[in-house]
Amino acid sequence: MEEERKGIKWDEEGIQEHDKTRGTRMKITEPKTPYNYYNEDDDPDLKDNVEDAIPKLEKLKKKQEFEEKRKHHYNEFEMMRQFKQQTNEDEDEDND
Repeated sequence: MEEERKGIKWDEEGIQEHDKTRGTRMKITEPKTPYNYYNEDDDPDLKDNVEDAIPKLEKLKKKQEFEEKRKHHYNEFEMMRQFKQQTNEDEDEDND
């Protein structure tokens, strides 16, 4: 029955012989990739950049608030238009 079964049969002796003749693996000696780590203390422009960014962020916040108010305003206009149209339709139905 064992012979009828098909599958992989490993040559264990050949593998062990190959491992002995292969020897040790080669060690790769490459220099590490250079990387400059950022140090906040060494950057004098950092403080200036942060101070410049604060007014810009305030302007951006005001602009976003304005845009929200404008959207709300135009939405109000549309709602009033719909209300007037609905009121006119209701009056027309009452007149009939």
